[in-house]
Amino acid sequence: IATHPEGCLASRDNDGVSTCTRGDHAFVFRWALFYGPLWFCFAIVALGLFSVYLGVRRQELKLAKYDPSRRRNKRGSTDGVRPNPRSANLPNRRLSSGLVTMTSNITGFIARGLSLDGSSGISTPRARQVASQAVLYVLAFYLTYFFSSTNRIYQQVDGQSPFWVKLIHATFQPLQGTFNFFIYRRPVYLRIRRTDPDLSLMRALKRAFHFSPTHKWMQPRAPPQEPVADLYGQQYAATTNNDTNDNNRPPVVHSS
Repeated sequence: IATHPEGCLASRDNDGVSTCTRGDHAFVFRWALFYGPLWFCFAIVALGLFSVYLGVRRQELKLAKYDPSRRRNKRGSTDGVRPNPRSANLPNRRLSSGLVTMTSNITGFIARGLSLDGSSGISTPRARQVASQAVLYVLAFYLTYFFSSTNRIYQQVDGQSPFWVKLIHATFQPLQGTFNFFIYRRPVYLRIRRTDPDLSLMRALKRAFHFSPTHKWMQPRAPPQEPVADLYGQQYAATTNNDTNDNNRPPVVHSS
């Protein structure tokens, strides 16, 4: 949605006289039909994913009432983190936590700081995972359209935006699908790192983004085999092995 040709003057900028062949009111349609709904979606998406997180956390808080281990964690911890016996008597000792990223700080704040009943001492790992994915999806959405909105604001205020704003706008605008793909595969990468912590970063990434059907996490689970009853009503497990010895089965009597 723009004026044509580029650089022409709209009527609002030229004392009511337009030099454009089309798009005299392009800025009105641009904000009313694209950026207005876009910013409205910013708020709706954030509230929607936040409500999903709250729903998962509410369910885990209900289930925690019937979990003795979680009740013990609640009595023994005040920040939602299981107490470390090695650091209980060393308040000044700094614990090594590895690499701390901006994402983990944000999601950790959400998962630890928010609670529905005022008690933040219950560890809710599933709620933390949901919060992490929700925050990342929202950030990907914001990052995609933040620079395009900045570019349009520059153009609205000054009439022309800097080149670097246009460059970042053109770079990030088509990348939302790429961001969502990496976020979607992130749980697979984390599961691989937990399973094999000695694996190098590049090999873990290669496994996480490799869709070979030979990998065990890509193969569907085999359905459970149901027992088969013979004429005598005895149960036998179903098998596909051709070498199974059938001599141990009772003989079948055919009535004449």
